Amino acid sequence: MKLRDYQIKLVQQCFQAWRNGYKSPLLQLPTGGGKTLLASTIANEFIRSDCQVLALVHREELLLQAAAKLHEVCGVEVGLVKAGYAETPLAPVQVASVQSLGRRQLAINPKLIWTDECHHATSQTYLSAYERWPDAYHLGVTATPQRLDGKGLDRVFDVLIPGPSVRSLIDDGYLSEYKLFAAHNQIDTSGVRSKGGDFQLGQLSRAAMSADILGEIYSAWSDYAPGKRTVCFCVNVEHSQAICAIYQQQGIVAAHLDGTTPTQERRATLQAFANGEITVLTNCGIISEGLDIPGIEAVQILRPTKSVSLYLQQIGRALRTASGKDYAIILDHTKNWITHGLPDEERQWSLDGAVKRQARKLERIASGEVREVREIVHHREATLTEIKRGAVNPSLIARLQDLFAIQKSRGYKAAWVAYKFLEMNPGLEELKLLARHLGYSPGWAWHKWQELQQAQAS
Repeated sequence: MKLRDYQIKLVQQCFQAWRNGYKSPLLQLPTGGGKTLLASTIANEFIRSDCQVLALVHREELLLQAAAKLHEVCGVEVGLVKAGYAETPLAPVQVASVQSLGRRQLAINPKLIWTDECHHATSQTYLSAYERWPDAYHLGVTATPQRLDGKGLDRVFDVLIPGPSVRSLIDDGYLSEYKLFAAHNQIDTSGVRSKGGDFQLGQLSRAAMSADILGEIYSAWSDYAPGKRTVCFCVNVEHSQAICAIYQQQGIVAAHLDGTTPTQERRATLQAFANGEITVLTNCGIISEGLDIPGIEAVQILRPTKSVSLYLQQIGRALRTASGKDYAIILDHTKNWITHGLPDEERQWSLDGAVKRQARKLERIASGEVREVREIVHHREATLTEIKRGAVNPSLIARLQDLFAIQKSRGYKAAWVAYKFLEMNPGLEELKLLARHLGYSPGWAWHKWQELQQAQAS
């Protein structure tokens, strides 16, 4: 397969790193940038030198995806190391489920170990695998080289090779443009504790199962992404099943997947979604990483997270290009976009730890505690705001959304929102946004902005 210019450059940089004495380069490339093709091309160079290759993955879909691409690029037999699959021990390339590898004795002595989604590579399961072949070269690939706990990956990898940014791939036509719509009524995480660097799932599920939130799920989709093939990212199994039921009750062909879904059913469901037979696919922990379904037209973010990696992996599912797809639609019912920035924000990745981003520190207004699970009594009209790149101040929009939430919960008049927002000294674009949501004329925004300008000058 023909490589793109940036992919050729990354392959060259990787081999140059090995020539310079590095043992374990990490290639960072945004979701949809062709990481599997890139790694398979590098693996092929080892195969051509009569060396063996081992690829490590952590999920069945990724195992089959990697094996197919390796066979296509390298033209050799590829063995699978996972329960339920026949072994081909003499194949020069083996793709292994890292969970199964610890229970198997392999006949190969790999010269290259390729770790897919390598932000997981510092877990003990991976480290134990690496210790079996201490002389092997390593190649890590991921869109998001950051652990959930913010610690670095330098225990495994010794040099980071960053690829082009999300924005440059969009501008060059390799990724899809997007529209992000942020819900005013967001999942309230103010009383949710943390565990392992992210929100505690039990408490987070109770917050996400609020009737106020659930009642707006279908309305948001039908208003902003009607008929679009959509993946919903949910908190846990119960939450995902509830979202699936909401869509099915509205006559939408929807299905749910989770880690306990039987293999054959999971494959059939994913294929049906890829074929367009299923419109909405809800899931927890299945589609976030690595899975290549170009036909995804929209994602609905229903799982708040402290992990920029998880956030970008989820949104990245929708950014792959496809015939007839002008742009991806992102419906965010959380504050993830505020916490982690827009999908194409410039980020400075590092092996040392947490990613550095150029966003401003954001202020938030705390409101209420986590509510208990309640029955859905009716569907509500959802209000979402399109967040355009560079047009508005994200921190001000976040505060405006908090004001709307308070106004709604306390029964205040709309004028209260305008009064409190004007105290924050918004710009003209933010005022235009407010005017649209309050039903005011565009002239109101201009008039209030002029008043603010005059007040600052005096």
